[in-house]
Amino acid sequence: MNKKLLAVAVASAIALPVAAHADTSNVTISGYLNMSVSSLKGKSSPTATDNSSMTNVSSNTSNIVLAGKEDLGNGYAAIWQVQSFISFGGTGNTDTVNTDGLSNGTSYVGMATPFGAVVAGKSDTPMKTLSRKVDLFNNELGDSRGALDSYESWDLRTNNAVAYISPDFSGLTVTAAYVSNCTSCGIPVGTDGFTAANSVNDLSAYSLNALYSNGPIFAGVAYESHNFKGASVGATSNPDAWRLAGGYDFGMFKVVALWQRQSNIGGGTKSANTWGLGGSFNATPDNVLKAQYYRANDESGVSNSGGAVWALGYDHLMSKRTTLYVNYAQAQTHAATVGITPFGGGFGDNPGIVQGQSAHGFGVGMIHTF
Repeated sequence: MNKKLLAVAVASAIALPVAAHADTSNVTISGYLNMSVSSLKGKSSPTATDNSSMTNVSSNTSNIVLAGKEDLGNGYAAIWQVQSFISFGGTGNTDTVNTDGLSNGTSYVGMATPFGAVVAGKSDTPMKTLSRKVDLFNNELGDSRGALDSYESWDLRTNNAVAYISPDFSGLTVTAAYVSNCTSCGIPVGTDGFTAANSVNDLSAYSLNALYSNGPIFAGVAYESHNFKGASVGATSNPDAWRLAGGYDFGMFKVVALWQRQSNIGGGTKSANTWGLGGSFNATPDNVLKAQYYRANDESGVSNSGGAVWALGYDHLMSKRTTLYVNYAQAQTHAATVGITPFGGGFGDNPGIVQGQSAHGFGVGMIHTF
């Protein structure tokens, strides 16, 4: 297996904005800066019910990455990465301490071989990797995670992870990850009566995906299971989920879709489906119009618990590295809706929603990669 091809497959499998490693360099530096100014309508405080408007500046998952590879000969290489998310102090109403800081992102050390790569550390799960590849508003207002993670958290970046990434077989890659002491796999606080104490008492998790990308076609399937400690939420409470996703690029037009099935949620007795559609239109090579709609159906046995998130956007590509964008997103919620939000995922500020009212936001921003 070509070592350069395998390195690219590893970076793609864990969904990182990282340049492919060159054999002549042991360390590469890359990054992603995404700043936006947004007018949001949500809660003015965590306990408020006013659905008020506010203006926010957000540093949406901006990060810097150090990565490297050492050629060990015979198709083997040591690989490593350290990713740090950058918090620009005072950005948004949810930043209560107004301080700058760094937090850990996907960071690992591992070995690339002719038979695939194995890494250990902190990384996105294969389940999350699949949804990121079809989200047209990734890390922006309207991020699909505002609907996908409404009942259970499936888009995770976990500590204590060990993952295997297969070589690229003519566009097909397979990734399998196991997570021990998965303290980040908890059910969203406030959902189905679960508390903050319950949400950190997970024991382990495993996540798998198979991704196929060839020319204009993309398709993928993922499965994930969270294995809770029986003492916290009941011995049968082991939530799991399937995801199917795909897309086709027609040139001027691109369409994407995702379907998710969650089972054994809410203490092991309930299920829920979520689905989404998106499309983009290249009005010119540098100007892109896009739209996306995600709906979380009612949790089984709980009326008016579902909702939807839809978004409209315009991207202007100033260069290969710099994009200006404008977007609008809105959440449709009901009396029993929990977790549906247009401010979810990688968007930097989440003032919260008022059940039964229309939380929404309008923003402008710039993304620069290096």
